[in-house]
Amino acid sequence: RKIYCTLLKYCFDYLNCHRVWLCVLATNTLAKTLYEKMGFQIEGCYREAVFRNGQYVDYILMSLLEDKYHARR
Repeated sequence: RKIYCTLLKYCFDYLNCHRVWLCVLATNTLAKTLYEKMGFQIEGCYREAVFRNGQYVDYILMSLLEDKYHARR
């Protein structure tokens, strides 16, 4: 979690990003929970976008906006 906090600080405070986004596999509940705790919100889903372990898995699109990031600090 500490690495993600450092990365977000760099993106928002030094690169002046307005929005940071990521994709996470729907089956990766641990990562999805971490991102939600950090303030990321689900924006959408790329349905059956990745083939893993013999089946297609959804990619969940998540993002964090600058104002939400600064409000949480």
